[in-house]
Amino acid sequence: TEEEQAEWLHRFLRIMDSYESDRMLGVIIYELMDQPNIETDGTWSGEAHFGIVNTNPDYSPGEPKSAYYTVQKLLLGNT
Repeated sequence: TEEEQAEWLHRFLRIMDSYESDRMLGVIIYELMDQPNIETDGTWSGEAHFGIVNTNPDYSPGEPKSAYYTVQKLLLGNT
């Protein structure tokens, strides 16, 4: 679910923030937007929806998901 995605991302980013190593410089969030065009079974589930921003039917950016706001809060230091 979107809430589970936000919770997982929050835990992961907090762990990475506290990880002490001179070999890690940062974290990249690869999937900004959902990609419903790669959905193969006609449902809105699965990897096509790992983004942190929903995609409108015309493939333009839609509403941000909970995970988007989770990342925003962490970047602003409002955890």
